[in-house]
Amino acid sequence: MYIFISDLRIGGLIDFKALHTLLLRLQSILRLLEAEERVLIILGSIVEGNKQEFQSLIVHPVLKAKYASYIIKWMVDELAINEAVLVPGDGDLYKYDSKTIISLIKEELEELSVATKVVGEGYIIRVGDKKVMLCHTLREKLREYSMEKHDVDMVICGQHNVYVMTHRLILLPSFRWSSKLTRGVRGGLVITDDGVIIPIFLEQATDYSNPEIVDELDTWLHNIKQKILDKKRNNEPIRLCIDYRGYKKSRKLPRDLYQKIKIMLETGIPAAEIARKLGLDVTAVRFVQKGYEC
Repeated sequence: MYIFISDLRIGGLIDFKALHTLLLRLQSILRLLEAEERVLIILGSIVEGNKQEFQSLIVHPVLKAKYASYIIKWMVDELAINEAVLVPGDGDLYKYDSKTIISLIKEELEELSVATKVVGEGYIIRVGDKKVMLCHTLREKLREYSMEKHDVDMVICGQHNVYVMTHRLILLPSFRWSSKLTRGVRGGLVITDDGVIIPIFLEQATDYSNPEIVDELDTWLHNIKQKILDKKRNNEPIRLCIDYRGYKKSRKLPRDLYQKIKIMLETGIPAAEIARKLGLDVTAVRFVQKGYEC
């Protein structure tokens, strides 16, 4: 099951109310479909760029990356996501101290135990018997040349304030604030493993002309941060040991990950499949399966 969201623009004025509503609708759909393996794909512009025409709440690149990881972690937890796939936009590739923002986001997410993959423009995934190309920006050259070259069935792009669907092209809208509410359509997309496309439209955008809304957004961002940090503090790693050929081998795992693996093992899922679903090496699963707390 693939969940697509585009242009969160974290650090600027994002439409957090629409994002929260989208997550609630996604939860209902995923429960109805009884989806087990869930992949969240974010199509670019994860953080707001440095242009001055949009008001920024967070300016420093490292802080943007940290808040982006908190918001994505929150989304991953709410939707029970197995893996997050990030397609960076131009602003996400901005360099600070020799590292790009997208690499900082990936590091922060891995610290928060989120299996994360960063892919480039034109990355292709398989959904059922279809080849789907992911991109952040719709360029005619990319769309026409790449679709023919790679024989893809569909292209999904972000970076738009409209929601467009044709039989071969889907444009996803941004969650960035716009003063023109007529262009403020929000939404996301679900594609099931057998290729069924489920669009989610949120036509009512939040009006940021009221200064109190900006304060509300600032509070919301900090509440998400606090929630994730509190969970991290309460998730001290567990050290597991295995006796191997006369000596002891040990490994640390986050407690919530340990519990998740343990539950999956108890339901009879093979170790290799658990490792694949959670983005782990199979050795970590073996420590939970055969090891003991040191």
